[in-house]
Amino acid sequence: MSARPLTIIFLVIILMGTASYGLYHFGVLDSFLSEPSEVSSKNDNSGPVVRNSVSDLVLPLSSSKDMEETSSNATSEAASVNGSAPETDFEVATAPANESQDDENSQSEHHPAVKKVASIAVTETLQEETKEKPKDIPQTVSPKAAIETVSPKKSVVEKIKYGTLRHFEQVCSNSSLTVKMSLSEPSKKITWFNISKPRKLVVDIHGHWKNFAKSIYRLKGCSVDKIILGEQPDRMRIVFYLNKKDLPAKFKPEIKKVSNHLEIKINL
Repeated sequence: MSARPLTIIFLVIILMGTASYGLYHFGVLDSFLSEPSEVSSKNDNSGPVVRNSVSDLVLPLSSSKDMEETSSNATSEAASVNGSAPETDFEVATAPANESQDDENSQSEHHPAVKKVASIAVTETLQEETKEKPKDIPQTVSPKAAIETVSPKKSVVEKIKYGTLRHFEQVCSNSSLTVKMSLSEPSKKITWFNISKPRKLVVDIHGHWKNFAKSIYRLKGCSVDKIILGEQPDRMRIVFYLNKKDLPAKFKPEIKKVSNHLEIKINL
């Protein structure tokens, strides 16, 4: 005979035992087991053993005490008048005890229902609290709006328009130096200043300019040794290097604007 059927039967017995123990542990079989205990309490004068917690036990009511006192008084009066035996006292005294036991049994029978009702009431109150909570949920923000709010505004960089300088010509004589140049647009502002050491005259053409002519011009046989053109962020600078002695301390150039041409004359 193979051992497989025996093992299957053994496993079935273990599963049934664990299931019955679980049902008994969780109180599912209390209502089923309380009926025989109630019958035994009616047949026997001793009360059944009910599995209840200490806090759930109900003490005898004050009314039962009053009934016991009245019954004991009645029996004592009857015994004194009729001279009966104390057996009636025993019968009367046992009646409230049986009633109190029946009350405890009935309360133990209804106790699971009270627990269920209490649990249902707790769940209902929790549901009401969740329903009554204010709906202060913030509205969801779309990802596009979030990106627009977070992303900084792009700084608008203005495109700088540069003017051009071309065809730089110079004419030198013993008494003066004249410089002519062509500009792509009229110059807005022209300033100048003198430097003593070494002797230089600086002329600034304000604005944004690009130099398409030479940067250095060297002159021979002239009171001006050289001319240097330099680009700066907000101006075009022209520097005249003077090498003649007995020149005045300051020079004031003569500037003429003719359409897109500019003429600078220095009297030496």
